[in-house]
Amino acid sequence: MGTEDSRSEAGAWQSDSKSTSNEAVPFATIAFHSRDSGITVGDWRSPADDEMALLEVLLSAPFRGAKSLRGRLPNIVLRQVDADGSLSILDRSQSSLPLRLPRIPVEATYLDVDGAIVHLLLHVDSDQMIEMELYREDLRPVNNSCPHPSLLKLDWQQPE
Repeated sequence: MGTEDSRSEAGAWQSDSKSTSNEAVPFATIAFHSRDSGITVGDWRSPADDEMALLEVLLSAPFRGAKSLRGRLPNIVLRQVDADGSLSILDRSQSSLPLRLPRIPVEATYLDVDGAIVHLLLHVDSDQMIEMELYREDLRPVNNSCPHPSLLKLDWQQPE
């Protein structure tokens, strides 16, 4: 792994598991209630500027497939999946290249407002970005889920 300090409406469909029919529902209508946070999450939306900046920093690491994933950023929508600010990612282009990426090709760490270490992981499945996960090492709630990109310390899988 290499390390570096960085300075620098959804059109998909998913079957509804609660439905007794085979009817598909659009992702944008699916929501769930988080037991831990008491918040309702589930609406797909365009990334905010600060979220896009974090994804761009993660994808600036020179891991295999980073360039291809960067090219997909204009096609993504996000939804918050937990109180810490983790985001599910949907690539509306549905393009796929046989990159054979590891499940977590890149991650970053930064210090939360109280000094605790926060991990920011980019999850990939079938060569598609699927989640940007945040968690604190001490497993307490994350206070700053969208740090300034210059605060991220990157760690990635070396190119083969």
